[in-house]
Amino acid sequence: MKRRVANNCSGKHIGMLATALHLGEAIEGYELAHHQVQNRVRNAVAEVTNTRLSDIIPGIDRGSVPNWPIPLENLAIAFARITAGQGFSPERQNAFDRLLSACWEQPEAMAGTKRFDTLMLQRFPGDIFVKGGAEGVYCGGFRKLGIGFALKIDDGAQRAAETVAQTIITRFADNADNLSEPTILRDAQGTAVGDIRPGAALMNVLDRVAI
Repeated sequence: MKRRVANNCSGKHIGMLATALHLGEAIEGYELAHHQVQNRVRNAVAEVTNTRLSDIIPGIDRGSVPNWPIPLENLAIAFARITAGQGFSPERQNAFDRLLSACWEQPEAMAGTKRFDTLMLQRFPGDIFVKGGAEGVYCGGFRKLGIGFALKIDDGAQRAAETVAQTIITRFADNADNLSEPTILRDAQGTAVGDIRPGAALMNVLDRVAI
């Protein structure tokens, strides 16, 4: 039987409730945009992404909490800064360092077994941090290079987002050549009927990027 506590967003809800209890705030309505918990989340997101959010009415994500629209460029810069450890107060950076270390040490706890996020964190511990989002959003950062990326697939396809993220990692990471093999698509009988691979337009863009 499905239970709400087993939802993949349950961890962030526990964190939100923990901050409310720690600060002596009411836990009722903690998921609503006007609650102190969500105000702190909004302010932290605005600071980290350098995005003005105070005048924006948020949407609601599948985890039932406010979700603010953020330009991809701002997300990419934020992931670059978070992964490289630059541009934040010591307190904020210490929190990010603890978070990244936990993800690299226990990647299955962040994304689950055999998930693309998990496989990348296992493959490049201490260097590459990646996180998939809903509706074809994918972000990542390279600690050694000090760069980040953010992408959004228009139709929300996860396999397309993972393919683009994999192609970016292959292009910029050391020892990532074998990540670039196409994913073979098979029918119900196991016959190969196609594959998933990056398009020429994406490869042309990456070839023009200089590090």
